[in-house]
Amino acid sequence: MAQNISIALSDGDIKSLSTYWNSRKDKLKPYPECAYCRYCTEGCDFDKRILSREIARRIFVKNFKPDNADVSIVKEIFRQMETLIKYELNDEPYDRHLLACVELHLLRRIRYGTKIKITDATVQKTITNI
Repeated sequence: MAQNISIALSDGDIKSLSTYWNSRKDKLKPYPECAYCRYCTEGCDFDKRILSREIARRIFVKNFKPDNADVSIVKEIFRQMETLIKYELNDEPYDRHLLACVELHLLRRIRYGTKIKITDATVQKTITNI
């Protein structure tokens, strides 16, 4: 301590000073498509997002190839979505929020990782209806 000024901060001090995002949670949504999800109006649930992204990745890897252009596979996968998600969960709980987030991540993977054309309107309709 030099000149009676502490040069160290405790974890509690840092936590109490880290309030910037508390009033800006709506700005933490990582993707434009998150605006369609009613579960994310207050902001992004980071833990759910990470889990959803991993589940979507697994479903994508098992069912899609970069040269896929057939939209029928998308329809078939989305018909089974609840079962596919539950299969990928360990002890994590399943809910509609998780479903919406997985579908959002999967739609993004399909859109940017295959030749399948997915419109913004399709994404919006899919995510909004959950």
